Amino acid sequence: MADLFFAYDGHNYSRYLTWFEAFLTNIDLSHPGALDYIKHGVIPVARSLIPGALAAVDKTMEETFVKFAKSSGGLLGLFNNCGAYQKWCRTTSARAQLYELTLEMCGMIDDPEMPKAGKHWELEPAQIKKSEEAVQRVMIAIKGFTSPWKIPDKSRLYSLASGAPIHPEVEVDVLRAEAAGRAAKGQFIQERFVSKGKEFFDRIKNLSSRRWITAASSLCTRSRVTSPISYS
Repeated sequence: MADLFFAYDGHNYSRYLTWFEAFLTNIDLSHPGALDYIKHGVIPVARSLIPGALAAVDKTMEETFVKFAKSSGGLLGLFNNCGAYQKWCRTTSARAQLYELTLEMCGMIDDPEMPKAGKHWELEPAQIKKSEEAVQRVMIAIKGFTSPWKIPDKSRLYSLASGAPIHPEVEVDVLRAEAAGRAAKGQFIQERFVSKGKEFFDRIKNLSSRRWITAASSLCTRSRVTSPISYS
């Protein structure tokens, strides 16, 4: 994934994904024993009462924190008080356990009138209908694209949305993106982690050309018809 971000100038993702990849690669050296926990799956948490509904710990904390920060009174209280922020992070799992025990004590976990407290609320009729509608919308969108197996000229790249052939400059960039990004990531690691000739936050050089962006945008150009149309 980081290779493609390097190829298309996603500098923030390029920088931090590479660091995260290096961190995980060397985690057994920096944190002995952590690899055993990872192998046993001790990195996800359940955000609901469904045992199989697991999410990564950092993702869960980030989404919950952002949601709480947007609530009334939550933003200033957390951002301006480092101690409160640390306490919030450290007590996340305890609050989840307390919430589940509270529902269990009140007999609300299996209450049919409280589908959100149920273990399988996604099987409620309204939720099934909503999910089916979402699936149908996705199917309609996919059917609106051009089928790559029905394109006669296999020597060109085509836009699945419009069915138009891709501009040659765009085609070259797309085909070389992964290799170019991998080379840029290797250079980033060598310069900033190994030799340390550059600082981690030094500017990353752009790889993609502005020409292919202009060419790609030309495929989406709309023209307005000003003359009357004859149907004879």
